Amino acid sequence: MVKKFLFKIVLLIIFSGVIFSKEKPLPLPGLDFNKRYLTDKELDELENPEITMENYEKFSHVFPQNGATSTYRLGKEYVYNNKFFQVQNDDTGRQWIHLSMDSKESVTSHSYLKNQLKSNGYFTLGTDAFVSFTFNLYSSAPGEFLQIFWIWMNKPMNRTLYQIFYKDGTLYLMLPRFSKGAFSYRDEVAVGNYKQGTEAKLKFEIKDNLLTVFYNDKKAVTQKITEKFDTFSRGFFQFGLYPGVNTKVYSEMFLTDLATEP
Repeated sequence: MVKKFLFKIVLLIIFSGVIFSKEKPLPLPGLDFNKRYLTDKELDELENPEITMENYEKFSHVFPQNGATSTYRLGKEYVYNNKFFQVQNDDTGRQWIHLSMDSKESVTSHSYLKNQLKSNGYFTLGTDAFVSFTFNLYSSAPGEFLQIFWIWMNKPMNRTLYQIFYKDGTLYLMLPRFSKGAFSYRDEVAVGNYKQGTEAKLKFEIKDNLLTVFYNDKKAVTQKITEKFDTFSRGFFQFGLYPGVNTKVYSEMFLTDLATEP
């Protein structure tokens, strides 16, 4: 009886170990979250790799600088090693953009801050357009609001139209309510669960006046765009790190597989 009992314990331990091992997030091969800003010395020691990532020139980098928000169009002359932004290759040769953002940063022009990529091409709401990317996220305060994707519309709206944010292990989408040429905020819809330190994919598509959000290649949310918008309602895609106002969070995001149209 004792031998049988011990044998059952051994089996239970082995089986439990298998289960628990599946729960661990898969690390990026050769890439790590720093969980803090790199020092100037550490940044100087980094290599500045040749940019092999496709579509990176279709985006600009927006980040706090000297108390203001600065925007630099990505290109071969861009300096990629700073505390907000690095370009790194993993062990397989796959290239990633590594963004870091501490909510302690400040800008004088407004009460919010962000470290993001912004699409250089504009689109008109209601016309076909999409953006997609692969990401891996870290947040020091997973229970706090952290926006990772949004669409900004210019006049006559001059505001964020859609946004996706992370909180408590879940990605949420804020949907507008269209009404007579305007919209009000908004309906909050869960896109899917997300575990920090794991790779995931998002695609945001507008086609035939239908918004569709794909999460890990599966359709997660749809919304019919019921209003007609003129050419002045131009918008652009933005994704990266955008902590909520008055949060206390340090966050990092690895990004790759960038694709956008227009």
